[in-house]
Amino acid sequence: MILGAILAGAGPAPVPAGGKPPLGELPRPREISAAERAAVGLAADYLQRGPEAWWEQLSANAPLRRLGRAAALEEIGVRAGPSDGASWQLLTPGPKLGPQTAAFGVELASGLDETLILHLVDEGGWKIESVRISAEPAAAPGASSKPAPKHPSKPAPGAAAASAPSSGSPAWLPLALFALGLAGAAGAFLLARGGKRRLALIAGAATVAVGAAVGLWMWMAAAPAHLVARAVRPAPTPVIDVGFLRLGPLGPLRWALAEGKDREEIERRLAAPVADPMLREVQMLWRAQYLLLESNLKAADAVLADLPSPARAPAIAGGLDTDMLHLESALGKLLTDQEDLADVELSLLTQTGSRLSEPWYTAARQAAVQDRESEAEDLLIRAWHLEPVARAELFDDPVAASLLTRPKLFPEFHLGDPEEPRLPPEGPRRPLPLPFGAQAATCGQALRLTVGGGELAVPVGATLAPEGTPVEDARTWSRHAAEKALADLPAINGPAAPGQILQPRRLRLAKLASEALAEQNRWKDLVALTAPLVADVEHAPASLVRLRAQALRQLDRRDEARQLLIRLAKNDFANRRPAAGTLFALSELYAAAGEYDTAIKLSQKADRQLPAPRGERRRKQLALDRDLATSYAVHKSDHFEVRYPKATGERYASAMAEVLEKERLRLERWIPGSGGKPVEVCIVPIRDFDENFGGDMGVIGLFDGKVRVPFAEIRSLHPKLVAILSHELAHAMIAAATHDQAPHWFQEGLAQHIEMGMGRLNPLPDLVRNNRVLAFPTIDPILRGFAEPQLVDLAYGESAWMINFIETRYGIEGVHRMIAAYAAGKTDEQALQTLGGATPASFDRAFWQWGATQAPQTHVVEVEPYDLELAMKESRAHRQDVRSILRVGTSDQARQREARQKQESEDLRNRMAAWHATYETKAADVKRAVKPIFQRYRQGAQVDIIPSCTELTKTVPQMLDDASVWTSPDTNVNEALRNAYRAIGRLGQACMAGRENELSYMLVEVDRALDVAAKLLSPYGLAP
Repeated sequence: MILGAILAGAGPAPVPAGGKPPLGELPRPREISAAERAAVGLAADYLQRGPEAWWEQLSANAPLRRLGRAAALEEIGVRAGPSDGASWQLLTPGPKLGPQTAAFGVELASGLDETLILHLVDEGGWKIESVRISAEPAAAPGASSKPAPKHPSKPAPGAAAASAPSSGSPAWLPLALFALGLAGAAGAFLLARGGKRRLALIAGAATVAVGAAVGLWMWMAAAPAHLVARAVRPAPTPVIDVGFLRLGPLGPLRWALAEGKDREEIERRLAAPVADPMLREVQMLWRAQYLLLESNLKAADAVLADLPSPARAPAIAGGLDTDMLHLESALGKLLTDQEDLADVELSLLTQTGSRLSEPWYTAARQAAVQDRESEAEDLLIRAWHLEPVARAELFDDPVAASLLTRPKLFPEFHLGDPEEPRLPPEGPRRPLPLPFGAQAATCGQALRLTVGGGELAVPVGATLAPEGTPVEDARTWSRHAAEKALADLPAINGPAAPGQILQPRRLRLAKLASEALAEQNRWKDLVALTAPLVADVEHAPASLVRLRAQALRQLDRRDEARQLLIRLAKNDFANRRPAAGTLFALSELYAAAGEYDTAIKLSQKADRQLPAPRGERRRKQLALDRDLATSYAVHKSDHFEVRYPKATGERYASAMAEVLEKERLRLERWIPGSGGKPVEVCIVPIRDFDENFGGDMGVIGLFDGKVRVPFAEIRSLHPKLVAILSHELAHAMIAAATHDQAPHWFQEGLAQHIEMGMGRLNPLPDLVRNNRVLAFPTIDPILRGFAEPQLVDLAYGESAWMINFIETRYGIEGVHRMIAAYAAGKTDEQALQTLGGATPASFDRAFWQWGATQAPQTHVVEVEPYDLELAMKESRAHRQDVRSILRVGTSDQARQREARQKQESEDLRNRMAAWHATYETKAADVKRAVKPIFQRYRQGAQVDIIPSCTELTKTVPQMLDDASVWTSPDTNVNEALRNAYRAIGRLGQACMAGRENELSYMLVEVDRALDVAAKLLSPYGLAP
């Protein structure tokens, strides 16, 4: 943990001869030993009864027993801390800890954490021989527990071993990074212990904590004087009584730190003079740990500068060799670009049988990145069975998401099941007697015990659970911490004295509750909860301040959000805290205000704090937006501001605005309440769009607060382009109507359902037959995450038909109720309740039953020929321009010219009628043949279509080859009709080939082509 890292004077974990160990046969997590099983029971008893529970279980020769009951209780309590609000976790001991040892990671109520080592002996039952924590020196391996001499003439063997100089960065740095992440933007790993793991861990934690990590790394690199001073300062001679360091005098300090309820008392006791040099070092270590939790790196460095170096009790060499310590060290190395060393450490964790699931998930990711795909599969399965994560979290990581589609892995995750998989315990049961009132739950092979006011997590401990223990799915398991945090809201929001508002424990609870509120879109509640932070940003966790800024922005209080982040950034720099996350958030707020130059500078400043800059692409987008704002022309309509390059021309922008207004009016039937705020529409050149927004995804339209389309050079309103435009307009309207709180599946599904287009085939029956179903709860994670393209395609299709199902089953009012629910900040589960009390599982079952047996074969949205309207306007405008230029003569001459034009128009109409009579005769066979096909697939009539298909394959090619059919005086009509008959020909070919799945789509294509021809013929009073 944090303190273990500070003490870790040793370098990286030892590397086996020959470098990285070969995986060979996949290792297995170590089984829980008999001593560890007993230790789990002892830990549960401690959480229930406190130090008294362990006094009764001390061995006959335990040094603690020699102190007497009162002193022993004090020593036990100062080490294990208060149980109220504490979270314990059984760790896997390394080889330096003996077989009769149990190691626990302890996170105290304030957020401080500790490594606790129990050494047990079998005296007809397992008893405690010793209790130690990371702050106290360890006896040399194999040393007895008898008292050490008062004044040894030379350092103990353990201290001598620790004195070897270490190379590279300080050994405590990786965990200091981790501590910083917990207090600020990271926190992923320690939150995982509370059941709130995000698979940022699978991603090596770099994407979560990288800003904090690199900022600290760069800051430390800039202060070599302190590091050198530490390296030469001699360590004072230790004085140890009864075989271990008496920590009792520091008990009140330890208790104040652990509870985190009184900042003034903590500061007072940390500053109190301590006479004993050994206890003074412990006090300094605890002060450094406290300051790191507060993200006060400047003050923490000053404290650490005064500690002896090398450390008297390096963590691993001193006997605190646990999988947690190695994992945190590996994550620190990943954060600081030491991937080779991290790889070694991760391999050792799996090779030595870590029981934590995190090393296995992280190792799976590393193996996949290095193209060891078979190994990655096995490692991911192992991790999943140890402790599954919610399927949504797997899609949050690109590497894990890519593995899911592999044949060996796909069945493991049951993506077609609306419920998260429940993995029961594996292996023979060894139920452990638990204290009265203890509650147990398992998830995979993990056990969680809730005892009194604390919790105990036992990886690979599921077989210790009593019979009848509930088996939780990963989502329920991960929501446990959030539900606890929300349950604490009344206490957090209750009245408090000014000095109590920003106490460590209260801040920690506020942070957990704020994250839960953000996940539920409860922005008003989040703003109310974090209101006290405004008065004292300096003492608040940076991540909590950023959450408040996010909530303010969501509530359209952007100026307040910006001022808050400016204060946070200034404080971050004053305290030498890495501020990349704050700067990126601040950059977006300036961009939203149109201050693009400032936004770009802030992004550049943030990137300078990262080992791998990630803001370049965003800065290019901001530069393009700056150009749009300064050098592009603007055409405004009632509801739109169309920005376009001047070379594109006002006429096209005006036509697009007109189309947008008509489409908006049409879409309001599904999306009411989108407000009157103008939507910004950016027409950009194809190259600019592709470089800044398209990438490798083939994106041809985008809504990111602005509608962006690459139509600058095209200058067309072809139906396919209008389909893109209406799709992105639907996104803009949904975002406005729901305050941008609708999930991805609803956004994409509704946008597809109502976009103007050529129709959509129903894939659901085929998906059921081929067992390729994606359950409703998996759709949104796939669309918002990093799923493989084939899964994304399936999810897109299913989301559109889910909206179709809602409209069919509940009417358009059902869509409106969902929009209103999302606007109110409801989750999917809550929004579905508006549809007759549906749950995600019941909705999924009803949807697939409808989709496979009752849904229509196609969904068609009528196509409006906006392109023809534009062409006609262009033609009229051109003619008017010519007339204005060539207008000469008297008004009599003008009237004669108009009369002549009217006569020419009448002649054209007559010639069109004569041509049409010939056309009708030659088209009669085709029309007669196509009619049964429409009856079969549009009306469900049971008619034989084989003769019709045969007739079409014979007559359509003949008709297309007959030049006399295509001699209409209006050449536009000729081309439109030929396109329609080409579509009819393809329909006949598909029919003859038995390609039934294509016929519905072909009928839509025929309809569309005939509609275009009909609109061209209508001015003459004719039809195709």
